[in-house]
Amino acid sequence: PFSRLSCLLALALLAGGLFALLIDLGRPDQIFTALTHFNFTSVFAVNILIYTGFFIIVGLYGLVMLAAPQGGIVRPFGVASFLWRLIMTTGTGSVFGVLAGRGGMHSAIMPPLFIALSLSLGLAVFVLVLAGLEYSGQRQARLDAASGRIRGLLATLIAVSFYMVLALNLIGVASPAQRGYEAFVLCTGGVYPLLFWGGYLAVGTVLP
Repeated sequence: PFSRLSCLLALALLAGGLFALLIDLGRPDQIFTALTHFNFTSVFAVNILIYTGFFIIVGLYGLVMLAAPQGGIVRPFGVASFLWRLIMTTGTGSVFGVLAGRGGMHSAIMPPLFIALSLSLGLAVFVLVLAGLEYSGQRQARLDAASGRIRGLLATLIAVSFYMVLALNLIGVASPAQRGYEAFVLCTGGVYPLLFWGGYLAVGTVLP
């Protein structure tokens, strides 16, 4: 019952995330260079193609749902959108896993960690949107029917994300090359330990 809403949110959140990244790079005009000159040894460059593919596949998924909501072709587009979304988040996690200036993140666990974190964050935003619709009186019956499954799924995704973050940091503490980084992130890094313990662990994991 929430397929079209989730489709719209997926496109909006990806567009917003890419726009924030574009501004953060400092030279938004350089996006045209990235779109016209591909370096296929760069994970970041490959991700541009993956992002474009996501917009196309999810856009077609939305159009199919509008044109034939009960048609047999809706499900294949939905499955394709989800699988492409896994590929996309794997690519994003791989970017962080290979960045030369981010040695503390060099781990094969980064792609699945990004999948788990993005699924939990995306579902959390989805829940907030549904709560807003419920408050406005537009989706009460359908939300009541799905709320139990949504709560269970969100709790599972948060637990999986926490397990992967815990594993990443425990491996870092056990590695002599990573201990300085872990001490900085967890104890001595000023605002960063506060963001980790208070932001991610307390507000982002325990509270939900």
